[in-house]
Amino acid sequence: AVALESVGVSLNHAKTKVLSLSANPTYTATIDAVVAQRTQRGCPPPQMSIGPHAGAIHLGCPVGGIQFQAAHVRDAFNTVAEEVERLVRLQPADGARDGDPPVNSVQGVFQTIRLVPEPAIVHLLRFVPPHVTADAARDLDNRTFAAVMPFLGMPLSPGTDPPPLLEILARRRAFLPAIMSGLGLQSAEMAAEAAHVGMLAACLHDATRAARMPVAAMVPDVAYMEALLARHEDTLTNAKAPTTVTAMMAETTPRLQRVITAAVRDAAYAELKALVPPGDYYHVAIKSTAT
Repeated sequence: AVALESVGVSLNHAKTKVLSLSANPTYTATIDAVVAQRTQRGCPPPQMSIGPHAGAIHLGCPVGGIQFQAAHVRDAFNTVAEEVERLVRLQPADGARDGDPPVNSVQGVFQTIRLVPEPAIVHLLRFVPPHVTADAARDLDNRTFAAVMPFLGMPLSPGTDPPPLLEILARRRAFLPAIMSGLGLQSAEMAAEAAHVGMLAACLHDATRAARMPVAAMVPDVAYMEALLARHEDTLTNAKAPTTVTAMMAETTPRLQRVITAAVRDAAYAELKALVPPGDYYHVAIKSTAT
């Protein structure tokens, strides 16, 4: 609690939960409940060493070992994927099956699907390092694509290795914005690194000043973060943004997530065009639908 107060974090007691504090791995309690229980027994506030599967959920973000963080991310992303899969089961009013709620607009459902993922997972992409969210993000993208394409009238070929060229192109286009000939679906996998770097750029400076801690204490995994920044060094340099963890601690750089996201999309669009020889029908189709 002292460490949290030193960095200016106010606990949201209604949302913050501590998990696996006892031998029972399913044990869950709010911070208030834990403190009340220990106060009744005349014990001080809980102090414990956090194992790989134990931790706390603070304002929706997992704090604890990597396995704990990964499990929380997997559950949250799975919930989003299930929501997308429910949405595509909505049927037109004139062809609804018994028990299915009717919907008159495929476009309306599709626009909803485009908006579903980000509000539910953006805080996790920003807070949890990309190597922890990678598997869950890839699975969410795959399940979203597998649900949406048949809904839009494009049957897929599951189990075909490699997939048909048209399906490969569709997969890449699905998660690009319309200006790049895409469908505008949100890709958790493409957004992960941009979101996390954006969080570091926006928060490290203020957190360092408030905590008055050295880099090694504030950011235990400096080497990983430095490698992450190095992968986007050209983008950061062009944006006149810090390119090292130490430099990010020295100044706040807002809106960096947008800059890196744009660069990631540009690279994905270039890779998409490179898949098809110039003059091929698909190449013309991609260029003609980009604006």
